[in-house]
Parts: sequence; C-alpha cells; structure tokens
Amino acid sequence: MGLPEAAYVADIRQGGTTVFNTGFIVGNQPGVPLEIVVNATGGTIDGNVKTPERKPAASIGVVLVPPASDQQNLMRYKFATTDDKGSFSMKGVPPGEYTLFAWESVPYSAWMHSDFLAKFQNRGRAVVVSQGTRLEAQLELIPADFNQR
Repeated sequence: MGLPEAAYVADIRQGGTTVFNTGFIVGNQPGVPLEIVVNATGGTIDGNVKTPERKPAASIGVVLVPPASDQQNLMRYKFATTDDKGSFSMKGVPPGEYTLFAWESVPYSAWMHSDFLAKFQNRGRAVVVSQGTRLEAQLELIPADFNQR
C-alpha cells in the first residue's frame, strides 16, 4: 500500500539478512536496522476470463499464485476482479514464475493453502513475469461445482 502502481517490494532485510519470506518479530533484535527494498518497474498482467461457453466472465476474482517456495509470503500474491467484459489487470508484479487462477466461487484466501491448490493445479495458467514487461493472459473460469465433479 502506498507504492506507485508499477512498484513492488523486492526484499525486506534485517541486519543485512533477508527476512522477506521468513518474517521477523518487531523488537526481537534491538538496534538492528530494517531495510525495505522497493523496485519501481514491476511487470503487468492484462487478461481476460471466459466461461466454458466462451462468454466473458464478469465480477470474477483472479488470483496470481507464486511458486510453492514463496507461498508463505503474502506479498507475492496478487488479486484482481474482472470487469463486465471479463477483463482484469495486475500491476507491480515482481519478476518470477506464477500460476493464474480464475474461480467462479472460492473462499477468500483458500488459494494460500497447498491442499486447496492441489485440486486445481491443472486448471491454472502458468506465466513468467519479467521486470517492466506486460503479459497478456487468457483464462478459463473454474466453475463453482468443479470440486463436485
């Protein structure tokens, strides 16, 4: 929050050691400086979500999920909602490999749990984001009844 649209937090360091994925406890190490590294040129993902009938999927949550090694870091996820034409945009995406998902209905933050994601691994769209680049992604909506199939 408070960063320019294309920016992202690249690292958080305490005493010269990265704590970006592991976290830190405030007051645990008195006198050790905390450094937040911001990069102003994140990637952008523009996309569109279609229903299985190839119609635009409006008001759908689209989630960008980082690889398993970074899934404990909440700052590595991105969320967007489609407009009435099924379009979405995510800006300030850090470089890396991700998977995009578009669910018709999903409990908030369920995508942060590996057991939940395992059910949908073949329904996501793999993307590789480079610094400062713009990607286009077409997604098919994962129906609400997918778990019941």
